[in-house]
Amino acid sequence: MNKVIIGFFAQSGDAALCEGNSLLVMNKKKRLKNYLVGMPNSQMSKVSLHELLAGLDSGGEYCLDEPAFQLFEEYANLHYFNISSHTDQKGIELYTISLGEMMLFSS
Repeated sequence: MNKVIIGFFAQSGDAALCEGNSLLVMNKKKRLKNYLVGMPNSQMSKVSLHELLAGLDSGGEYCLDEPAFQLFEEYANLHYFNISSHTDQKGIELYTISLGEMMLFSS
């Protein structure tokens, strides 16, 4: 199975580019570069679907741009996630994702 790449995130040393408490993931490097003002020597790295799901399972929270969210939506059952959206200062629609609470039912 091919590795599905959701997008890219940026980091500089121990600091990662976040939107609030959520790791910012953009589908295209060019769009992400517009957010790197004030982050000298930053590096961009790929985020695969597997890495994103593992991060969510570990309690992480992600903020995806619309193209990255659409890719995520193709592969994930959205019923398991808390999802909210907002438009940022640059006019880009962002989707914040975290793992939802699991409901256990007993018979």
